[in-house]
Amino acid sequence: MRTLIWVAVAAALAAGCVPDGGAATPESAPYLCRTKTGVKISVDGKLEEPLWRASTPMPVIRAALGRGEVQATVVFLGWDKTSLYAAFLCADADVQLHRASVARDGEIGFDDRVGLALKAPGSERIACFEISAAGSLLDYLAIGAGGALDPKAFSHKGVRAAVVQTADGYTVELAVPWEALGRVGLSAPLAGAELAASAYRSDMNVVGGRMREIRSLWRAPGARGSAFQAKGAFGTVRLISE
Repeated sequence: MRTLIWVAVAAALAAGCVPDGGAATPESAPYLCRTKTGVKISVDGKLEEPLWRASTPMPVIRAALGRGEVQATVVFLGWDKTSLYAAFLCADADVQLHRASVARDGEIGFDDRVGLALKAPGSERIACFEISAAGSLLDYLAIGAGGALDPKAFSHKGVRAAVVQTADGYTVELAVPWEALGRVGLSAPLAGAELAASAYRSDMNVVGGRMREIRSLWRAPGARGSAFQAKGAFGTVRLISE
């Protein structure tokens, strides 16, 4: 797992990203989300499937909130006819957890965690999925960059997440059924279809006896600063078949 994390980080850097968040590819370029026929994703946090090795790294290294060292984060997305999948690789020298684990939709606001927000292009209805480094899952429906609805109103039983902690950090695997995404206007996919996504990470640190957050995002959110639900934080994801 140690090798996998740093190979992914190196691949992200080689793809044109630099530590200050610059990129050789334009912000408007879509992320190409791949599928592999006959490959089943086991949501176990191990990231051993061939799909992940064939996927393009999505670097989440642009810090939008907090001061301190920005630790490397890389995300991969994949899909099949049943679900959208995400894999997060988080380098972390000091994983912070308020609790070892909490129940579904419990409080994880003080934990190291990652997140994925999904919506139909142009829509204000956003499906949000956050997973702590302990494997606790919080999902909820949001309207725009401001309000969130009751998390328990969006707890689709088919959403699954798993985490593996390592000496270098942690890895996260997430599966979101397309059926669950129907509430935000995303239906059963076809190659060539597009959706909007915001990938982010909250890295918690204790500074002077107080908990501080460093939030990093895939896309620069603009005037909203660190808001992962802001319009500018979303990039285009295009589904492709190979």
